[in-house]
Amino acid sequence: MRFRWGKRLEHVADAKTGDFIFVPPFEVHSEENLDPTNPAEFIVARNTPEGIVVNVEVEGG
Repeated sequence: MRFRWGKRLEHVADAKTGDFIFVPPFEVHSEENLDPTNPAEFIVARNTPEGIVVNVEVEGG
């Protein structure tokens, strides 16, 4: 998995099995599966029972 976050998604972290990625609250972010032949599974912990999705236009993107 690749995680990106920040106003321009300028922060990047690649994760493998067992890794922990912290994305600050209310931060613009995206997740990407780097292996198109295998489905990705990950656990999300958040402070609300439902996922909140707000589509944004990335600055400089």
